[in-house]
Amino acid sequence: MLRHELVHVILAPWTRPWTPGWLVEGAAMTYAGQPYWRELKEEIRSLENMTYTTEFGHIGDIFGTATVRQYALASAMAQFVRERYGDEAFLALYRAYGEIPLDVVERHWPMFDFLARSSLDAIARESTPGFLRQRLGLDPAAFEAEFRKWWKARR
Repeated sequence: MLRHELVHVILAPWTRPWTPGWLVEGAAMTYAGQPYWRELKEEIRSLENMTYTTEFGHIGDIFGTATVRQYALASAMAQFVRERYGDEAFLALYRAYGEIPLDVVERHWPMFDFLARSSLDAIARESTPGFLRQRLGLDPAAFEAEFRKWWKARR
């Protein structure tokens, strides 16, 4: 657990509120040596929410099962990117969210604070396809297809 939190501290200069949760938590788990993805046995239906989401867990998940699944999937996605594209590409993808220009953030920022979460998600949704293409050479659909192949080979 300490290693996991230390990874967050090390990556903090590039972590933003709109950095997808799978990338933030996946980085912490994979660099801390926590391969929780091996515990995820169920079939993966869609990565869309994982690819873009900026927040893990949700109200009403009293047993934490959805949160555990999200962390396990984040661990798998991070491990996939590191194995397939290398640490340099993985960290470049991570840092890209910290380099989003201020005008992009301002364009999405709400007038009222209670709308902030949807604004952060909008920044992630707008930026992620380009980052995946620039850093990994894949659009989101191809990323998902490649991840699924990797996933099936390890189950």
